[in-house]
Amino acid sequence: MRTGKKTKWILSVVTSIILLLPTAALAESPPPSLEKSAVSKNPLVEQKVAATLWLKSAEGRALSYQAFNLAKMMFDKALAENEKHEKLAVIVDIDDTIIDTSGYTVDVIMGLEASGAAWTNWVQSQAATPLPGSVEFLNYVVEKGGDVFYVTNRLPDIKEATLKSLATLGFPQAEYGHLFIREQGMASSKESRRQEVAKNHKIALLMGDNLEDFSDLFAPVNVKSRAEAVDQAKDLFGTKFIVLPNPMYGDWEKAIVENKKDLSIEVTRELKIKALTGKD
Repeated sequence: MRTGKKTKWILSVVTSIILLLPTAALAESPPPSLEKSAVSKNPLVEQKVAATLWLKSAEGRALSYQAFNLAKMMFDKALAENEKHEKLAVIVDIDDTIIDTSGYTVDVIMGLEASGAAWTNWVQSQAATPLPGSVEFLNYVVEKGGDVFYVTNRLPDIKEATLKSLATLGFPQAEYGHLFIREQGMASSKESRRQEVAKNHKIALLMGDNLEDFSDLFAPVNVKSRAEAVDQAKDLFGTKFIVLPNPMYGDWEKAIVENKKDLSIEVTRELKIKALTGKD
């Protein structure tokens, strides 16, 4: 084979190989490496992948709209039945009830070390977005003469950032008197803060992604007791209690390990499998 023909043949083969390569192989910047993410090191983090994808799905979006559409119907009902003309209040949790924090979970999945400092930085970055329907509903409440109270277990170091976020995203009454954080030394229970609102208001609705956003009746002792507590309060769901979906995290996970802390990854995984299958 002469040199000229040989060169053309080599170029032809190389071109054919290149055309058969996946598109990603030709990209200038490769996608984030799975090997560098937390998923490859911790199976508990891997479990959050599908949960977070689901929450960001169209189904998750639809359920958010559904929750706030239902909330509007129930608030209108409370208005119509308010014969004593009491001041009505709607109490909402913040994280993954009215504000989407899945971006932080994505960062953790991709390798960010979860910590109080990392969470503070994420909140202060103002990267959060409102959940579908949340801003419109809460503004509707205020327009109709009601008050909105934000009861959250966010800590004092992000109080200012929280108020800024609420105001920037268009939520009403983003003021000190309407934001109840978890003060230093305060228990995670929100009951005392709910009672504070109840002093001057009739609570028409409570909205949250975690059962303890509604009542201490649902304190995370174990899976069975929480389920029994839900059965006892079944008439309140969809009427006074409206739950937003959150498969990423919550007291439901604490209940699986019976609120034990500092368990190893292996033990935690075993307890989750046990809860899933009902077998030891």
